[in-house]
Amino acid sequence: MMLRWLPQIPASPLSMLLALLLLPGSAASQVATVRSGDHPDFSRLTVALPAGTQWSMEQTPGRLRVDLAGDLGALDLSQIFRRISRDRIADVQPLPGTGLDIRLTCDCAAEAQLSADNLLIIDIKDGPPLPAPAPAQLAAPRRLPTAGATQLSFGETPSVPLVADANPDTPPAPQQPPEIPQQTPEERARTEQAEKFALRRINSLPDLPPPTPEPDPNLTRELETTLLQAIGRAATEGLLDADAANASLLPADLRQVSTTKDSDAHTDPGVMATPGTLEAAKPGENTRFVLSGDSCEQTMPPTIADDTEDDFAARLGQLRAALTAEFDRDDSTAYRDLARFYLLNGFGAEALRLLESVPQDPALAEEMKTFATILEYGHGAADGPFSGKIGCDTEAAMWAALTGPTLAPGQDFDGAAILRSVAALPVPLKSYLGAVLAERFSAAQENEMAKDLLRIVDRDVSEATALRNFAAARITSHEAGQPDHAAYQDLIAQNDDVSPEALLHYTNESIDNGDSIDPETIGLLESYRTQYRDAPISAKLVQTEIVAHASAGNFPAAYDLFASQADTMDADARATVADGLTRNLASHAADAVFTRQFFGHEGIIRQGARPETMNAVAQRLLDLGFLDQAEQLITKGADGEAGRQRRILRAKIALAGNQPRRAEAELFGLTGEDIDLLRAKASLDTSDYAQAQTLFDAAGSTQDAGTAAWLGRDWTTMRTLEDPPKARLADVVTQQQDAPIALPEIGPPTLALSRDVLSQSSDTRTALRELLSTVQVETALDQ
Repeated sequence: MMLRWLPQIPASPLSMLLALLLLPGSAASQVATVRSGDHPDFSRLTVALPAGTQWSMEQTPGRLRVDLAGDLGALDLSQIFRRISRDRIADVQPLPGTGLDIRLTCDCAAEAQLSADNLLIIDIKDGPPLPAPAPAQLAAPRRLPTAGATQLSFGETPSVPLVADANPDTPPAPQQPPEIPQQTPEERARTEQAEKFALRRINSLPDLPPPTPEPDPNLTRELETTLLQAIGRAATEGLLDADAANASLLPADLRQVSTTKDSDAHTDPGVMATPGTLEAAKPGENTRFVLSGDSCEQTMPPTIADDTEDDFAARLGQLRAALTAEFDRDDSTAYRDLARFYLLNGFGAEALRLLESVPQDPALAEEMKTFATILEYGHGAADGPFSGKIGCDTEAAMWAALTGPTLAPGQDFDGAAILRSVAALPVPLKSYLGAVLAERFSAAQENEMAKDLLRIVDRDVSEATALRNFAAARITSHEAGQPDHAAYQDLIAQNDDVSPEALLHYTNESIDNGDSIDPETIGLLESYRTQYRDAPISAKLVQTEIVAHASAGNFPAAYDLFASQADTMDADARATVADGLTRNLASHAADAVFTRQFFGHEGIIRQGARPETMNAVAQRLLDLGFLDQAEQLITKGADGEAGRQRRILRAKIALAGNQPRRAEAELFGLTGEDIDLLRAKASLDTSDYAQAQTLFDAAGSTQDAGTAAWLGRDWTTMRTLEDPPKARLADVVTQQQDAPIALPEIGPPTLALSRDVLSQSSDTRTALRELLSTVQVETALDQ
């Protein structure tokens, strides 16, 4: 109806074309893509039909005919055999008009249904093989020619008998096999290349075990599996393509891998393939099946320098122009090529955004995303696709060394593969990734590997980068056992992206070396913390500044900064910083500073400290006489050595509070010399001097054992002590006990008896005088 408002246009080819373009029917036809999916028991074909499209399906042996009628335009059959094999469907051809001619390889049952959203779904299920064609019939008998036949005298020509064309006693000639189509030179070259590749793989296989008296069926299975793995790797790497023409000529039983299984479960699952899934709503495709079990193979191509890509802008324009393909569809291959171009030139964020725009091969996309994440953040996720491959003899070892926040010291790695991969990188990547790897290996105490990496970078990169100098400074500091002050100060003074990281490592290495951080360095930490307050490194700067304040003895500033910046740290970092700060306070702070900070920040100390740190704080409080506060910190039990020390501390607090019985209860079940000493002190407090003396002797404390013997009046033991005054007094007392003087009960003693008494009295006074001379009495109160 809109045509009545159009101006009158003279009848010409151009006007007629314009009118046709404006007709509603001309825009209604559209191209429908036939999609496919392979499942264990059936193969599926789907096609999205416009509303109102009529369809019908007719099946004959080995063939399926689907007729479509309506506004449907052409059918796109190019996507069918990218996801399915030809086990059930041999070929699909268009019918005149609009329809599908489906050739089947078996007497398969077919079902078709139309979904609610006009999606025609055709399922071809498994079935028996097609019957063999009927043998060719012999030619019909024919009459022999009569030329030259003998004429009888009556003038009649006798009839000639009918005979067969061939002698019945002679067997029929064998039939020639169907002629195999000749391969093109390109296909023949590809086949030869695949054969050479498979031959190299086969030659690299380990030797077979020596023959056993009885044949082992597992050997055949292992050889078959290994061979199929080699062929699978070749197919995965794009070196092999399926030859559909030749494969369709083979019988169905020869195109299937033997399904014979051993009686026992085999440890090797054999060749595994991921079944295809139907994703009709997604424009992307997944044409790659991983058939190999080799964990060291990587899906993305090797990352090597390409000398042909000189003009960055021109190549970028070409790749961006190819992003949209026919019918205004996104070309997933073009997106992948542009993402790889970005990666090779060091643009991680741009590549990551492209890879997330359109669906890609999951394995390939995951590896390329890890590549982009490494470029953006310096390392990939610890559970990424390259996890555990650091020992591989492939490029995957290099990417595995770049996964996780740090490298674990002492782990095995293939250094030759990593160095070889770094040497092959393009220069922009080599200058960055080489320095990052050198820094990571230096942190893992692999300085020789780090040096080799820096030598590769220095050889191919004309100008040293700040990241390279930072890695060199870390290597020098590790070898010297102390931070390289000059190298770090140059990096810090540059005020670039590497400067805050260099400041962090310089400060932490100085603290680990036992050095006190100077106020200038603490001021730089505060400045960088303010500058990078919105960056991920901000939390590390806060933590290092707190520890730096504590190392300089400025505990008030450290606790105030912790209280104000606690929200910028995650729970684990907050607990680690609080524990280190409290442990430093308990070990190095003066009594007044410790007391003030403990009672001022008791909540931080109680929540963040570990059991070992809490024990140290309790010991410090016990030494200062704060028994109740010390006991509150260690009321709960703990595991391992910390729990044992906590029971000992509770026993000490009980002894300090004059509770020896409670102390003995806390020590019940514990053993050791330190436990014997505490039990001996508890025995002294309960006046069990003999038990205390025994325990002191068991703990090797002779002096304390002598004190217990003195308090228990064990004069025999006192005579053996190395304390001369006490030993002399014990000797006098022992002699008097061994030879006592018996004074008469009535009347005065004799002169001899009185002389003996006076002599003993003189010896006793002399021994007491010597003992008292060793005791210092405070006279300050008397002055």
